[in-house]
Amino acid sequence: MPHRKQSGLSGKQKASLLLTCTLVGSLLTGCANQGSTTESVSTPQGTSEGKISFKYWSPLNPNAAAVVKNLGEVEMYKELEKRTGVHADFSHPPQGNEKEQFNLLIASKDLPDLMEYNWLAYPGGPEKAINDKVIIKLNDLVDKFAPNLKKYLNDNPQVAKQVKTDSGTMYVIPSLGIGKVNTFSGPLVRKDWLDELGLAVPETLDEWTKVLREFKSKKGVAAPYTTYIDKADANKTNDFIAGAFGIGRDFYLDNGKVKYGPLEPAYKEYLQFLRSWYKEGLIDPDFGANDKKTIDAKMTSGKSGAVFGFAGSSIGVYLKGGSEKDPKYDLAAAQYPVLKKGDQPSFVNKQVAYRPDGSVAVSASNKHPEEAVKWLDYMFSEEGHMLESFGVEGQTYKLENGYPKYTDLILKNPDKLAISLALTKFTRANYPSPGFVNDDRYLEQFYELKQQKESIQVWGKFENNADKVKMPLGYAMLMLLTFHNDSNKVDVNWYSTDKNQLFRERNQFTLEMDYVKNDVEAPETTAVITPSQPDGTNGWYVHPVTVSLDAYDNLSGVSGIEYSYDGGNTWLAYSAPVTVSLDGNYVLAYRSKDQAGNLEATKTTSFKLDATAPEVAVTGVVYGSHSDAGDIAPVVILKDNLSGVADSKTQATLDGMPYQPGESMELYELPLGTHTLVVNGSDLAGNTGSQAVVFQTYASIEGLKKLVTRFAASEWIDNGGIANSLQKKLEHGELQSFIHEVNAQSGKHIDVEAAGYLLRDAQALFLK
Repeated sequence: MPHRKQSGLSGKQKASLLLTCTLVGSLLTGCANQGSTTESVSTPQGTSEGKISFKYWSPLNPNAAAVVKNLGEVEMYKELEKRTGVHADFSHPPQGNEKEQFNLLIASKDLPDLMEYNWLAYPGGPEKAINDKVIIKLNDLVDKFAPNLKKYLNDNPQVAKQVKTDSGTMYVIPSLGIGKVNTFSGPLVRKDWLDELGLAVPETLDEWTKVLREFKSKKGVAAPYTTYIDKADANKTNDFIAGAFGIGRDFYLDNGKVKYGPLEPAYKEYLQFLRSWYKEGLIDPDFGANDKKTIDAKMTSGKSGAVFGFAGSSIGVYLKGGSEKDPKYDLAAAQYPVLKKGDQPSFVNKQVAYRPDGSVAVSASNKHPEEAVKWLDYMFSEEGHMLESFGVEGQTYKLENGYPKYTDLILKNPDKLAISLALTKFTRANYPSPGFVNDDRYLEQFYELKQQKESIQVWGKFENNADKVKMPLGYAMLMLLTFHNDSNKVDVNWYSTDKNQLFRERNQFTLEMDYVKNDVEAPETTAVITPSQPDGTNGWYVHPVTVSLDAYDNLSGVSGIEYSYDGGNTWLAYSAPVTVSLDGNYVLAYRSKDQAGNLEATKTTSFKLDATAPEVAVTGVVYGSHSDAGDIAPVVILKDNLSGVADSKTQATLDGMPYQPGESMELYELPLGTHTLVVNGSDLAGNTGSQAVVFQTYASIEGLKKLVTRFAASEWIDNGGIANSLQKKLEHGELQSFIHEVNAQSGKHIDVEAAGYLLRDAQALFLK
């Protein structure tokens, strides 16, 4: 996403904003911004006291807990120790008691060196944790000892804002998502049931109501839509419905104003809607007692047909478990619902770049904070990122044309581990961890199922709308400044929360300040091609390509996006993703304009599409009947007008056996009857075409005469008198006498193989 513009505040305005900063507790703003790792590698090499060992406390991810007891068993950390000389002594709280154990750890004052935790959840926020001397401020340490992370944050200032408090304090070495995909969860529904009942994937709440009613009445489902309540935080409950009413279930933004969902009138409508579903039996009556395991069981057993799920863990588990009971079991992702057909959802579960749960703070007890920061910074280098996301080259991945391809140790694990579990045994690719995560190349291989790949496209279609409603990460007190375009007045709305982040009060007032309106920068547009990589060979796409354009302007706002197929001679207004299905070499130009009239310099993106199979033609043999006394020499002609023909991949079979086109073939060597010649050809894009020719071989008196003459010429019949005798018998139609003489001379004056062909044809004619 493009960098945000600076608004050019005056001195008086800056002073007012400083006042604002004293009111805001830990407001974090920004948006995800993909970047690249640097080539700098800074790793600790021990101290004068010897090898460094850090005590490292972290909750253990459920996937990891299924295959290891301790992160020290993960192959990635074993290799990391070899490379850096630093040992990590990991400890983990019991599953399900992470928060309680964290509080006990802090209260004990016996702190480990490093703590991986969501520090936004610390009572009072990260600044309070620093003031409590639990963790230390990292700004200077990162500046001096973390060149890789420092460069990334300098190149991506919006991400830098996310990992700092509003006062600019950096409190963790972060986990940062760098992939293009940022939405991994949303509504799931049984597609095989929809197909059976003639229903489309629902988009509106009315359509959802109809689907769930049909599931209940015609499929006999007791819990059509299953969900649960998070005992620790009801706002984490997997519910995708509230957003359809234009509200969030917590704080959210509405046209630039902060609102709290439960206080809005629409929240009552939302609750009434849920009540109507519950009363009608469309919601799982056990939602209050459910947990993830019971929901998984209900979805795989057919007791439920809709749920809020995840592309990786949910779809993979449900399809595997469900298909074992029902071979037709299938799932489809549905967009987040809306009230009216054609509306776009805004409350999409989109992740920003900063992943708090996988970020590490340096405790105040750490005796080697410089070395700790150096060690953690290694994960932001190219080598460290590859180790974290793909493991050890040659063991868990191989480079194929620069692309890290997972080996069968991951994709087809010999211990029958699912990909998600195999990854956690060797890497930290599939859950937040310090460094760069969510690499697109990992996702392309992790989401192996068609339904998984389709789900992130469906859920992520409107994910950018979430930027308009999503609150900043972590807050103790929130504030919004609304600038009046035609005056020097600024409306200030601020909201306070208690230590548990529960809403307490709202205040409003107006400030007067000098405000300079100055927009001289053009907006920035990004283009995303789907699929992200060519799905054919030699850089060609073989299926329709979708190009999505998104523009960003932080000051006056974007007024429009346009694109061109002809080098900018003709510009078309962009309103929705453009799907290209016609073959061709494309260079798509695009640009955007903001409300102030600034026009962006033209950008381009290119791709090649060849979805048409090559033409395959066969000459030298025709459909129909052929005398077995003749010869054929089939010739294959391939034609492709775009990517070209891959001659080396041409294959032919005759009656299922390999055949080399162009070679002459004596038809008497084939059995009498029907034969099929099949030719398969490929183009350079990977498309295949096929041509089949079906023909018959038959025996006749004239054919037998020709075979006798042919065999005599090749000395398979080595006596002219015998050849003449056989011809006379054929001329008089004496097939039985012909058969007797061939049998008598077989192996003597008539070659045994030749005799077999003559007897086969003669007996076929005699039986007629």
